[in-house]
Amino acid sequence: MWGRTWGRMAKKLTIQYLNSRLEAGRHYDSSGTGLHIHVRSSGSKSWSQKLRFRGKQIELGLGSYPSVSLAEARELAAKNKKLAASGENPRVARRVPTTIPTFAEVAEIVIRLKQSELSNPKHKAQWRSTLETYAFPLLGHMAVDEITVNDVHLALEQIWSKKPETAGRVRGRIQSVLDYATVKGHRSGPNPAIWGGNLSVLLPAKPKSNNHHPALQLKDAQRWWHELKRRDGIGAKALMLVTLTGSRSNEAQEHLRLLVQIGFSSKDTLRTCPIHVGDPSRRTDTGNPLPWCPVIRWGGEFGVGVVTVCQNAFRQSRARPSAR
Repeated sequence: MWGRTWGRMAKKLTIQYLNSRLEAGRHYDSSGTGLHIHVRSSGSKSWSQKLRFRGKQIELGLGSYPSVSLAEARELAAKNKKLAASGENPRVARRVPTTIPTFAEVAEIVIRLKQSELSNPKHKAQWRSTLETYAFPLLGHMAVDEITVNDVHLALEQIWSKKPETAGRVRGRIQSVLDYATVKGHRSGPNPAIWGGNLSVLLPAKPKSNNHHPALQLKDAQRWWHELKRRDGIGAKALMLVTLTGSRSNEAQEHLRLLVQIGFSSKDTLRTCPIHVGDPSRRTDTGNPLPWCPVIRWGGEFGVGVVTVCQNAFRQSRARPSAR
């Protein structure tokens, strides 16, 4: 559905449309609330809303996309329009019910939400430790509606060059905290922690790493192999499989999954690859794979008997259309 909003063409925004490569500018939603997605030349996207209040145009920031979803942005825009129609300034009304919390108070809520989403204990701990170490000293005591791009810049510039990876994660976490504050009505306007067209002007781009993965010297191959065999875990076994068969890592993972799916145990001796199990049309009378299917025999290294991995058959089976 198309219409006009603030002199511009509007359409019903969809998630598919928002996730596409949009031209820089403002793309209005046809909901009639003045809601639009503001796309910067860097590609970053943030929600904004234009309203008439007492004969004057006001603009409200509703957070960045996709941190603030399409449904959440529409809900906020509808509430703001209702407030304006009743004679209340949406920018002020959103702050009245509660005292504006500090950055540390909002961060505590966001950290709990993130910890419920994450499964890796290390990543859970990093969310709290990085904010407490690098963001709280400067931003922790500040009300979230008072934080500006200069404040975020000061928090980041001291570690930006020394610890670029950590600094990048801290910036993203500060942005998430301030996005939450915006959605809850504790602040308005663009997020000061956004990178594109914002902090990217104040901070240098991260240097590209020229470090390559170390190569294994031929003279060290035997020692490395014996060390690898002593290690437990599926990761070590997968690396052995990749080394012996020349498979790509994702193919090795598929092979190991297949072995698990067919119930392969340490007492089994599998003479053909998992692709061929239970499929007589792909075997000869003697039970061996057909000639077009080269076999790489991998004996005893997996620690579960004799495994025969048929790499080419696996690739062909994935490329072959399924029978109707």
